[in-house]
Order: sequence, then structure tokens, then C-alpha cells
Amino acid sequence: MECRFRFHVDENISRLAWCAVLERGKCADVYCGVGVACVRDAFVEGAWNGSYADMDFERAGFLCGSGGKIIREGGERYCFATPDHVLEKLVLVRKDGRLFVSNSVPFVLARSGCRLDMQYTGYERDFSSILNGLDGYKREIPLAEGMTLSCYYYCNLFISPHGDITAEEKQRPRPVHSYEDYMTALLSDMRKLRDNARDVARRNRYGLVTTVSSGYDAAACSAIAKRIGCETALTFDRPQKYAEDCGDKVAERLGYRHIIKEDANAYLSREDLVEAEHVCSGELGTSIIFSAFEQEFRDNLVFYGERGDKLWNKNWPTPNDRFVFEGEMYAGISMCEARLRIGFVLVPMPLYKAAAWTSIHALSNAPEMAAWSVGGRYDRPIPRRMVEEAGVERELFGQKKKGAGFNYHYDTLKRLKSRMSEASYDSFIWYYRTHRRRGQTARLLRYYWKSAPDYLNYLFRKLGIKKRIAVHDRQFDNPGAPSYLINWGMEILTQRYLAAQTKRDAKAS
Repeated sequence: MECRFRFHVDENISRLAWCAVLERGKCADVYCGVGVACVRDAFVEGAWNGSYADMDFERAGFLCGSGGKIIREGGERYCFATPDHVLEKLVLVRKDGRLFVSNSVPFVLARSGCRLDMQYTGYERDFSSILNGLDGYKREIPLAEGMTLSCYYYCNLFISPHGDITAEEKQRPRPVHSYEDYMTALLSDMRKLRDNARDVARRNRYGLVTTVSSGYDAAACSAIAKRIGCETALTFDRPQKYAEDCGDKVAERLGYRHIIKEDANAYLSREDLVEAEHVCSGELGTSIIFSAFEQEFRDNLVFYGERGDKLWNKNWPTPNDRFVFEGEMYAGISMCEARLRIGFVLVPMPLYKAAAWTSIHALSNAPEMAAWSVGGRYDRPIPRRMVEEAGVERELFGQKKKGAGFNYHYDTLKRLKSRMSEASYDSFIWYYRTHRRRGQTARLLRYYWKSAPDYLNYLFRKLGIKKRIAVHDRQFDNPGAPSYLINWGMEILTQRYLAAQTKRDAKAS
């Protein structure tokens, strides 16, 4: 049986979502949104540092997005490519003799008819396990009725016409040897990424925007984005926590023509349950604040500083080439479903060459970077040099670590109510009360006992007390109300995909 794709483009689903359904002896059906580029033997959502016409996204080196293609050399087979970073993944379900492969968990559940297990409380831990690196993340996640969701990061997934699956890790990037070497490669590949996204052969072409703050990582992203033609910088100037981190002065010094400032709490007035897509990923909401920039993100490459606090930190104790972020709690994965719906390409620039992190860390500590090392724990010479050499004064950025976003992991119902929009909280509390698990009180007591150091450290920070209690075994799964957020969010998004599927089937009949 010859490998073939049959495309079903649906304007009612997320613009960049796709799900391929493979069955032995049949061509592969690919259900996708209007932003997915489809050709005879390939489809892709995103951009990469290579030729768009060649469609060699699976071996480009820095694919931002995902896609699938048919490989005919060396034996015919399907190839599905993950991004060349670990903020997003591909998922697979095997059911009734068919394989369902997708860049969206709720979409693959909707197409396959599977669902999360309501009695299982480990989804936050499982989906965030990529923090344990390429060798330690959980590849098989339990679903209801004994089904399993398979997860794949940083690899190309090959599937034969007979359904045999092979995952091949991405090709390793060349280590960096000097700042000039790093910058030459970075700028070259960012320009290639830009040119790919603007290629005239594309039906949907992408522009450029960047996030910016007074910290290190977003400031560095904006410095590099400006050098490849970006003119729009996005930052928060309210509420007060974010006003202190506003990057407008950095953007002004860099020469940005358009500096857009928004309220990080803008999502609280929405009625479309926007929180659902930011919690169903398994990370409980750290990117919700960026929903304030939906209009600006749409149809753009979005330069974003995720993981710079680790990869560019000269004092990070455990640099490695396997994406292991020891001691970190949040995996940076909560924007994936919003990205697919809105229709933008996330460019997490610090993760460029992250599989050569040990060489980047060595550069951070190299003698040639000494002039950009300011000492102390908050010291990142590489982004400091990027920004200062672009004309921004030293005192305007990288002075104090602030960070953006928040997470619902430790919240009580009362606190959830204060940090969710009214429409979302009403929907969630109904779901919570309807599906509340038996034995929850006992699980909560055990959780609070084991998590006491985390709560005490939070209290110390609020009170300005410098003392910290060592956390040797962080309890990832809060069995209380926050553990229902993932199931609630997944239910909301799965139902949206099912509604679109019903509408499509009705139209076809």
C-alpha cells in the first residue's frame, strides 16, 4: 500500500491543530485547521531554518511548530516531526486498529474517542515530566478504560504502512566555541526562520513580534528580533507587579517603532473560558497573562524568552545536553493549545542549541564574557552582552529577577475564584462539584503534610524573611481543586473539537 495523505481542512477547529489517522491498507486522513500548510506529500504548521520549498523541516535543526511528510527513500513511511525544543510535543493513541497522531492532546482525544481518567491524579506530574529531560519524561500516560496516550519530544516519529513505530531523536546541534560563533549561528538561523515564514509560496505568511521586559531573557529576544527586522514589541505595564517589569524603555532604546503595553489581568474580563486552554496542557496556567496579546500574536513569529533563566544562567549547577531542568516546577508548556487556536509560531529563542547547553554554559563562564558578568545569583553574561551591544544601558535591565505569570498549583477554591474569570470559575466549580473524587480529604492531608516546606517558603518570601527550608522531594500533584483544572480544561477543549466534528459530518451528509 502506497503511503498517501488525504487532507480535511476545517475552519471550525484551532487554526494550527492537526490530527493524522492511520489505518493499515488505507491512506492517512489528516484533519487540520486552516493555518496548516498542506501539499501532496507533506503538511506543516510553523517555520524552520531552511527552505520552505524543500519541506525538509524534520532535519532543519530549529523547527518551531510541527508537521508530517511521506518519506520515500529507503522504504516508504510516514514521518511526523516535533519541534526542535521541548515546550511542545506530539501525542499518539492506538485504538481499534488505527493510529491517531496529533500536535494537540484534546484533538487526539476527540478524534479517537478517548478521555482522561477522572480518578487519576497524576496528570500534572506526568505532563510536566519533560523537566526530567529526554531520558526521564513519562512517555505513556494513562487514559480512561485502560487506554494510553504516548508522548514524543524532540524527535522524528516514523510509522510504516504496517503501523510499526520508530522514534529517532533530532540531530544534535554543533556546540558553540565563542560568543562570535554563537551569535553568527543564532543570527543566521533566525534570518532563515524569518525568510521561511515569509516565503511567497506560503498561503499564510508570518510577520515578527517580540515580548520584552526589564529582565534578561525577553530583552535579549527583543534585541535579536530587532536585528532581523522586527518592529513590534509587547510588554505589560499593569498591574503594579508587571509595571515594575515593563520593558518599554528597553524597547525604546532598541529602536522599536511599535511598543504595545497591556494589562496582565485582561483575561479576567473574558467570557470564553480562555483559562481552559492554558491548564489542559498539564501546567496550570503560567501563560494565561499572554492572552492579552492574542491580536498581536496572530499570524506572527513570536520571540519568547522561555528557559533563558536556566540556559543563560552562568551559575546554574547542572547544565546538560538532555533538557534536564532539576528543581524546576513549571515546564513552560501551558501556551501550546492557545497557540494552535490563535495561529502563531512560538520562537523560544533561548532554547536554540539547547541540546548543546554545556557549551553555552561554558561560554557564559568564559574569560571573554567577564566584562558582561555582574556577579551575584542573577548573572547572565550572554543576554547582557546581546542587549548592551544593541545600545541599551546596563542599568535599564537585568537588575532584579521578577518573572511573569503565575500558577494555580497551590490554590484553594477561594484563591482560584479570585484568579479566574467569572465565567471560567462558574464552569469549573460545577465540574469540580460534579466529579469530586472519593477519599479526597485524606489525600489532601497527606499532600499538605509533605508540601509544608513549599508553603512555608512562600510565606517567608511574602514576609521578606530570607530563611528557606530545603525541599528535597517536591509533591507535584495537589489532589485538591487544582488537580481538577486539567480535566476540566481538557473536557472544554475536547467538546469544542467534537462539536466541530459533528458540524463537519452534518455538512458532509
